[in-house]
Amino acid sequence: MSSDSKDYPPGYLNEYCGGELIATAVVFMVLEIAFATIRWYAKRRQDVPIGLDDWFIWPALAVNIILCIEGLILIPLAGVGQHLIAVEARSPEKLIAWSKGVYACVWIWALAVALPKMAIMGFYLRFFKSTYERAITYTLMAITVATFLAIGLTATFSCTPVSYQWEQSIPGAKGKCIDVTVFYDWMSFPNIVTDAIMLVLPLPMIFRLHLSQRQKIGLACIFATGGAGIITSCLRFANFYNRNAFEDNTWTSVQLLKWTDIEPGIYFLAACMPSFGPLFQRAWNKFIAPYVSSLRRSTKGTNGSHSDNGPLALHTIGGGRRDHRSGKYSDARAGGFSRLSEDADETRTSHIQVTSTFTVDHV
Repeated sequence: MSSDSKDYPPGYLNEYCGGELIATAVVFMVLEIAFATIRWYAKRRQDVPIGLDDWFIWPALAVNIILCIEGLILIPLAGVGQHLIAVEARSPEKLIAWSKGVYACVWIWALAVALPKMAIMGFYLRFFKSTYERAITYTLMAITVATFLAIGLTATFSCTPVSYQWEQSIPGAKGKCIDVTVFYDWMSFPNIVTDAIMLVLPLPMIFRLHLSQRQKIGLACIFATGGAGIITSCLRFANFYNRNAFEDNTWTSVQLLKWTDIEPGIYFLAACMPSFGPLFQRAWNKFIAPYVSSLRRSTKGTNGSHSDNGPLALHTIGGGRRDHRSGKYSDARAGGFSRLSEDADETRTSHIQVTSTFTVDHV
């Protein structure tokens, strides 16, 4: 090993890049906890009944945090962030820890992706009343579960015997494995396919609604968060495809583990965001709408064309109403988001409240 080290430039054996993984893991843990807390607060303020999405969101948070922590543990335990030749020279036993860490990581990553996707589709079911759309959603949920199991079981039995996955670095160890490089390259691809379907699935329902174009765009943006993971899935797929996870593996692992944290993290953030709408509505009513109204009055006053009858209409989804006698806003609390009706602009059902329009009148 000492003779081989002469072939590398000075300082090569001391290079370290684990800081990138630490920063990514810490940032996503903070974001995930913050988003989950905001979601909990928003749901509590709305008094929304517990749905399927709520049953998945908290396990999703726990698994995503565990995934980030595992990456952090592998830095000191498995030599992640150092070049392979340096780990072999100084602590060869860490290579076994690296292989075991990857073995566990596949299951954790697959679950960390599946749970927030299930939460997103559970959110969809709050809206969908069409048998066809609900059937597609349940089918996607079944595919998501099947993908999780297929990835986990393939990773588990990729070598015979199973222990050969982490014993390959031991001289004299015997066994055989599938082409694990190809497996790791392509295991994100099913997520890309299901993400694409999730992205377009709500569009027919939105187009059928009797809403203004602005409201339809706003509603489409809410549902688009469900497909946000497709971007990170594509980026993770590209990173794994362009890097050999088993070549200088302890060094290469930093980039791959980063994207292993980012992809499910984005899914989780996307699963939380649709519940933020009523909070943004209150913030608009309290801080922005009065300022816009005041600015408009000032502009009209300057132009000498002030009118007491000119309203500034702000259209929202699940918004609030203004009591014209008191001048105060009150939020509709019957569920925040409720099942959308295709027959009326404003309706309520047992699950969803759709659209309310409020107007800021000039004083």
